[in-house]
Amino acid sequence: LQQNKDNYGKEHLAYSANNVAVTNGALQITTRRHCVSSVAEPLGDSNASQEPCPSGKMTRYQSGRVESGRVLDGHKPFRVEVRAKINWNGENGTRPAIWLRNSVTLANCSNNKQANDPYGELDMLEWYSWTPTYTWSTTHIRCYHSP
Repeated sequence: LQQNKDNYGKEHLAYSANNVAVTNGALQITTRRHCVSSVAEPLGDSNASQEPCPSGKMTRYQSGRVESGRVLDGHKPFRVEVRAKINWNGENGTRPAIWLRNSVTLANCSNNKQANDPYGELDMLEWYSWTPTYTWSTTHIRCYHSP
């Protein structure tokens, strides 16, 4: 994982290998808020904040992300099992997610330059702290455009 790799063009989030660890056999992903003057300002201890950013500062988050190489052949049936414990401190703003996403474009999208999303995605779990008793799961398989 590249250090401070931006989140596919979204300025509010960057990923860092420093935010991913395995402790006692459990994966731990840490997220931190940073108050910066610009997107170009490095994210570090000096601008990390547990409080909302003051006026005039931009809020950026640094988290971890785990990506693997090809683990299965999507043309064949498969089964995925995930066991996860989400530690929540009671504060709003948490959004852990467990997704499966292909790394190559869908067959019907490869020649479609106007496709809005040429990838398929299976969201096994998305949880938002503002609705702590509810989780979402969905499937995104699309490739559409309006001529």
